[in-house]
Amino acid sequence: MLHKLSDKVRFFAILFLLLIIVTAIFVVINIFSLRNTVINLTDYTIPETTISGNFNANMEGAIREIQTSLLTGEEEEFEEATEALDQAQENVTAFTQLNNEFINATENVEELTQINSQRQALLDRMQQLLVSIESESESTSDEMIETSFTALEGIEDELRDLNANASQILEQERTLATEQTITGLQWSLGGIGVSIILLFVLVVTALFLLRRYILRPIASLADATNTIASGNFDIVVPVTGDDEIGDLQNSFNVMSTTIRQQTQALADQVTVANTARTEAETAQIQLSKQLNTVEEQHEIIRAMSVPLLPLTPSVLVLPLIGALDDARLQMAIERSLASIEQQHARHLILDITGVPFVDVSVAEGIIQIIQAAQLLGTKVSLVGIRPEVAQSIIALGVDISSIKTYHSLQTAIMQIESGFK
Repeated sequence: MLHKLSDKVRFFAILFLLLIIVTAIFVVINIFSLRNTVINLTDYTIPETTISGNFNANMEGAIREIQTSLLTGEEEEFEEATEALDQAQENVTAFTQLNNEFINATENVEELTQINSQRQALLDRMQQLLVSIESESESTSDEMIETSFTALEGIEDELRDLNANASQILEQERTLATEQTITGLQWSLGGIGVSIILLFVLVVTALFLLRRYILRPIASLADATNTIASGNFDIVVPVTGDDEIGDLQNSFNVMSTTIRQQTQALADQVTVANTARTEAETAQIQLSKQLNTVEEQHEIIRAMSVPLLPLTPSVLVLPLIGALDDARLQMAIERSLASIEQQHARHLILDITGVPFVDVSVAEGIIQIIQAAQLLGTKVSLVGIRPEVAQSIIALGVDISSIKTYHSLQTAIMQIESGFK
């Protein structure tokens, strides 16, 4: 069985080629047969007919010349008769050579050879009669003339009968050659016709098989491809065979199934991703709310970490407790300046008793608070300076002679209430 498409195509190609070769061989054989028939007709039958006609004409001419010479006694007639007999001898010789050359060209070669022998015998008798007449030409008698005429009439009758037999055989040769030619042509045309019919059947069969096993499956694959392109992946192409087209159909079905599975998996992933995104957005909203709450709490905590206490309408107390960083120091500056401006405070008590560690950067921040308040016309009193704080402030090289310092917050309050300015 031919399973592969390539094997099927190869089989039909070989069958088509064999049919052409057989047709060509058949036509060539018939052409050679026709050629041999035509050669036999042109090279043997026609020359044979021509030679036979020439022989008869020469023999009849010689008979007429001899008869004329017997009646007139002129020697020129004998010479012309001799020349005619010589030509008849050449005809017999040519006919013998033609028979020897085409000995297998005809079935009547023996009959024609026998007729040629009879011609030679008639020619010999004519030559003997001519010699006899020439030898007795000086003493011609009526009896000799009558005897010669009788002999010539007998030869002429035999020549006529011989010519009839030869014409009959040559006519058979021509008829046979014609029949062979017609038969060869009929066989050639018949073979060509049969070959054309077989080629037509082969082409129609090939077109039918091509449509059934190639074009229709490919068209089905094209429709299925368009269906998949439109988004419908639930399509299965029927497998029409176990050849290359069948392999292609199986591969297409596997591809379609794979695409369908991957599309479903991708849809599931998209669903999961959308759910996760929704949950993430919800969590982000909640987190944002929590961050806002934390930020608000952080603001509260930072505000509480830098409290500004109004002691009197004109006196503010800024107690700093815990470690100070840049952010708390900046907030302390901003809140103290804002409160001074709002309450028109004249005194600011800066209590750093609760600051556990004061380095150069913290000392610098404290000095910035004092200088900013002084720029607004507020007097600043500094409470809780320890020795290391004093060293850090001195290391900055800042003039603090205008700053009142107190050991405790109570002392500073008492001094301010007593009218210290």
